[in-house]
Amino acid sequence: MKKHLIMLAVTFLTIISLSALTVPAAEETALTIKGPGVKNEVSFTRSQLEGLKKDSLTASYSTVNSYPTAKIIRAQGVRLAALLDKAGLMPGALWLKVTADDGASASFTIQELLEDSRYYYPNILSNSDKDAKKAETILALQRGEGEKGKLTREDPVLIFGQRWTSEQTNPGFIRSISLIEVNTSDPGNWPAPQANLASGAISPDSQLVLSGASGYNKIYYTLDGTAPGLKSPIYNTSNWNPNLAITINKTTTVKAMIVGSGKYNSSVATFTYTVGGKITFSDLGAYPWAQTAIENLAGRNIISGTGGGKFSPGANLTRGQFAKIMTLALGYTVPATVSKTDFSDVPAWAWYATYVQKASEANLMQGDGKKFRPDDNVSKQEMIAVVVRAMGNRAAAEKLTGAGLTNYTGLDKLAPWARGYLEQAEKDGLLEKGHVVKVNNGKYSFEGTAPANRAEAAVTVYNMLQKL
Repeated sequence: MKKHLIMLAVTFLTIISLSALTVPAAEETALTIKGPGVKNEVSFTRSQLEGLKKDSLTASYSTVNSYPTAKIIRAQGVRLAALLDKAGLMPGALWLKVTADDGASASFTIQELLEDSRYYYPNILSNSDKDAKKAETILALQRGEGEKGKLTREDPVLIFGQRWTSEQTNPGFIRSISLIEVNTSDPGNWPAPQANLASGAISPDSQLVLSGASGYNKIYYTLDGTAPGLKSPIYNTSNWNPNLAITINKTTTVKAMIVGSGKYNSSVATFTYTVGGKITFSDLGAYPWAQTAIENLAGRNIISGTGGGKFSPGANLTRGQFAKIMTLALGYTVPATVSKTDFSDVPAWAWYATYVQKASEANLMQGDGKKFRPDDNVSKQEMIAVVVRAMGNRAAAEKLTGAGLTNYTGLDKLAPWARGYLEQAEKDGLLEKGHVVKVNNGKYSFEGTAPANRAEAAVTVYNMLQKL
């Protein structure tokens, strides 16, 4: 009997232990909403979020990433507005911050997510706004690729529509969101964009570069004086390639603003450019020996200023910049784009790629055969060699040794290959005496390995054109 009672006790304890193993643990919180912009802090488990059937939405969304590439997704989740209402959204709430499990976060204004009209563009792959439909902002729990994509489980991810077909919303689709903080402080505005060219007179085909945006913020602009908006062209379209300059070749009024998440749009910056007439610069006072050359080349659209009515004559010149000056000076036809270049360090998308490629094809500048070094300063001896080649005297120069430069000192400081080019440049009358070539007690010296500055390059190119 005693043995039987012991067996019953063991069996009972075993059953209790097995039952304890099968009792489900409490479900973890999936999302918390808090902050001064809501009346109450609220938390939801995933099951609770999935149970909000009345506030649930399944819809298609168009989106563009920062490459940029467009695509369509399908998502199912809970309306963000409904979730914020359950926390008691305050009338003074202005912006919110979403934070993911891994600490990644992003901020959005209440206006951009809940008040601005957002759409699903079913024809976005053809860049058309045809058949656009209103799209609500949701916290998606399932998502799939394509308009009829199969929905698969997602940790909460923010999904919202576009305000125009070009708007790059995909970077804002933050995944695995566990916290939403709602704030009442003023988020402020993004700073207005800046331009490398100051308003005023510029030479034809000047290159305008807009700046001031960072991360996923975008610069929207117009060239006809009208106010920019979300339907305007985007200047910094891709986060993967550098900005491309805007060529200004007629009198133009540029208006631009920065649009980005978490703050209100910047004020509109206006830049007005007048093209034509004599081009003058305010900083040539110490360079009277180069002023005629600089103004002449600027008026012929071979060189341009550096902004604010200045030329920066003492600044060094890069090899990429000199390639552009030489191809323009010689009147070469330079294509708008190239698919590839001869050099591993000159990507086809770089602003100087077409000029470097043309200079290479014309046998003016070759680099070392593999690399061009476009961002290195062009040395004086390199500059002289290029203009001698442009004169058609490369073969003659390469037969010389510099022996004819009897009035020059310090020739041992030149690269051996450069001595013949310097001798040929002397014969061709290309060398400005006093600055490009220094004069001391009737003797000449040429610092061939030193960087050429913008004034020296202008004078040398101007002399070449005069001889040609």
